[in-house]
Formats: sequence, structure tokens, C-alpha cells
Amino acid sequence: MVYKFDFLIIGAGVAGMSYALKVARAHKGKVCMICKTSLDEANTSFAQGGVASVTNLELDNFDKHIEDTMIAGDYISDPKAVE
Repeated sequence: MVYKFDFLIIGAGVAGMSYALKVARAHKGKVCMICKTSLDEANTSFAQGGVASVTNLELDNFDKHIEDTMIAGDYISDPKAVE
């Protein structure tokens, strides 16, 4: 079986999905998107998103929040940016 497409998008992350949507909405041609699993297993669907912040000083503090953010970023985040 042979399939023909005008665009082949490899990866179902935010960039791939947004590009596929733009191409489809512009009616530029047929789009094929492939990813290593299913679309709902792609990292984008697992992303928590949003903005984390300290909202209750009785339960949290800025030092803990900064440390949690550095841990989540595997200590490669810029500490000044995190602060």
C-alpha cells in the first residue's frame, strides 16, 4: 500500500502538532504525522503546563519552591531564572 502526502511531520509534540494544524487550516496539502507511540501518549499530552508559584505561605515557601523547581529541571535550570 502506498500513501502520498505533501507534508510529513515527525513528532507529535507541541511544535509538530501546531505546524500540522497550521498546514491543514491553510489547505496547503495532505498532512501525515507520525510519532513513536500514539498521539495521546506523546509528551505534550502529559505536560502539566501552567505556572507554578507559592500561593499559601502557611504550607509553602519560596526556598522550597525554588528547590522543587531545580529538582524538576534536573539542576540544569538557570538558578537566577528560577528565582
